[in-house]
Amino acid sequence: MLDLDLPTLPTMIQQFLHNQLHIGDDEPPEFDPATAPSYMGRVSVFSSVAASFYAPSDLSGTGGMQREHIQATPSWRGGPGRNDCVFVSMNDKVNCGLDGLAVARVLCFLGFKY
Repeated sequence: MLDLDLPTLPTMIQQFLHNQLHIGDDEPPEFDPATAPSYMGRVSVFSSVAASFYAPSDLSGTGGMQREHIQATPSWRGGPGRNDCVFVSMNDKVNCGLDGLAVARVLCFLGFKY
């Protein structure tokens, strides 16, 4: 069983929903847990995902399209766990190079329907 030790996960999901609901707003309202939408549904945990993305500098795929599998497994082929690293965008105003990116190690993937 996976224990993430994230007591603030419900508030983190609430803030994510708030941000997604106001993604196109010029001046989104300030996040307030008391008024933001809450989520009381099921959250699924996954150990891997397939990410598809466009990489114009590598045209070996179909017109630059790439697909990578990202792993976050507690045991890899009967051995120790495998937690891949990813780049995370920390600044949506920067859209080139590595500026605005941070490196993170994936613990798991969460999924839910709202």
